Parts: sequence; C-alpha cells; structure tokens
Amino acid sequence: MPRKSDSVVTSRNPATGALVAETTVSSPAEVARTVQRAREAFGPWSRLPVEDRAELLVRFAELVERDRNELATLVVAEVGKLRAEAEGEVDWTAASARWYAQHLPGTERRGTATVIRRPLGVVAAVTPWNSPLITPAWKWLPALAAGNTVVWKPSELSTGIALAATELWREVGLPEGVLGLVPGGADTGRAVCEHVGVDVVHFTGSTETGRAVAEFAAARSARCVLELGGLNSAIVFADADLEHAADCIVAAAVAVNGQKCTSARRALVERGVEAELLSALTTRIESLRLGDPADPATTLGPLIHTARM
Repeated sequence: MPRKSDSVVTSRNPATGALVAETTVSSPAEVARTVQRAREAFGPWSRLPVEDRAELLVRFAELVERDRNELATLVVAEVGKLRAEAEGEVDWTAASARWYAQHLPGTERRGTATVIRRPLGVVAAVTPWNSPLITPAWKWLPALAAGNTVVWKPSELSTGIALAATELWREVGLPEGVLGLVPGGADTGRAVCEHVGVDVVHFTGSTETGRAVAEFAAARSARCVLELGGLNSAIVFADADLEHAADCIVAAAVAVNGQKCTSARRALVERGVEAELLSALTTRIESLRLGDPADPATTLGPLIHTARM
C-alpha cells in the first residue's frame, strides 16, 4: 500500500517493494490553487486556434514515442504490468494523442458557422492505477484538444507515472495552468470533485468510489462522467473452437494480472463441452509463470498490493 502522511505519498514496486516515487500530497488548499490556475488558463487556452492545440498534442505523442522505453519501464516497476502490456500502453497513448490531434474540427474563419462548439471549462480527471497512462490520456487528450483545462488526480499507487507524464507536457510547452497535477488519496480526490471551480468530473475506478464521486458532483449539479468496474463474461457455445476459446479466456483473465475492469471473471459454457474446455483452461493456467514482470519469461505478475489478496 502507498504510505500517506500529512504531506507525502509514496509508491512501491509491487514485485520487489522497492521505492518508485515519492511526492507531496495536494491539500485542499493546493487543490483550490490548482483549480484557480486552470480557470485563469481556460480563457486563453480555449481561444487558441485548434490547429495550435493539435500541434501540441502531436508534440506530446512524439515525446511519448521518444521516451517509450523509460515510460514502459516505469509502468512495469510501479504497477506490475508485464513488459509487453506496458509497451502496448505507451504506444496506445502516443497513438491516441495523434488521433485526437487529427480529428479536431478546423477553425472556420470566414462565412457563417451553423455549429458552434464551446469547451466546458475545467475538467477534473480522476484516474486509476491499472492503466496509469492510457486511461488518463483518454481524459485529458480530448479535454485539452477541445479547449478545456484539466486538473488531474491520479491514483496514489501510480504517482511516478503521473509525474513523468506531466513532465512531458511541460516539455511540450503546454501553457501554465492548462494541466495541473494534484497527487494524493481520497481526501485530495474529494477536494477536487467538490470544488465549485470544476465544471466536469471524469472518473474511472471502482463502483463504490464512483458512487461517492457522483454524490460529490450532484451536490453542486456538476457534470459527471463515470466509468466503473465491470464483470465481463466469456460465452462459449458447443460448436466453438475450444482451444481458441481457452486461449482467449486465459488471456483476458490474466490481463494486468487479473486487475482490469475488462478482464474475464467467469465463463458461461454450453452444456456438453464444459469438461473439455475446463481441461484446456487448466493446461494453460498451469503453464503460467509467476514472477517479476520485468522478466520477459514472466507471464503472470504481482498484485498491486496485499489488500487485493
């Protein structure tokens, strides 16, 4: 578990216990200052031509690609993802930045516009640890592209990755206040969600926490977007290719070491083939190699912390 005090939160490698990152917790007062900076930055940022905002997103993609190895190594070390998963997340983040940059509507400088798009204001991005780069990217990339400013509260379990990502944005040349990072735990998250200067709260995480986020936002009639925990099922009919089905079920079940909202938690199997499928699943599960996710031979890494056992 991360160690929290009045001023510090740390994250540790779930495989080795080694310290990965240590940073200052954002107090409610610091949250308020960050939101205020975001509100002040919103006007100039939202008036910036979309082509200029798109250029910054492309530059961010280039820096993510440049630092691919370092970012993937940090994802492996901080949240225990396998190397291939971590590299895939980094690549997806860069690709997403390019996608949003390419799909912005152009600025209409002449004639009469029939559709007017207006940014909403300050967007709070409250994100989980299990996809510590791509899930935040899916929040701040479209928000920034549309001319909003962002206050980002990452999971305290992945603050090292958050610090690395915000440093890349600083290198891009993002104006002061456009993306503010507020590390911390539940108290910091609540301060962000309850702040009257936040126009939209965008949260991904557990259903339990999502209910609390919805209550905080509803209390002041703020917009709220929730992506909460799921329970996916694999459905296998008798005429299916059972070997292929077993491959897919195991791959889905152990993705991010089984700690992903889209992981398969159960299989619904047509009567008559359950024994054959179970045998195929058992063979594959017994062949999994538990170990350090930094080891290329590892096929199943650690849980993020002992509380998940």
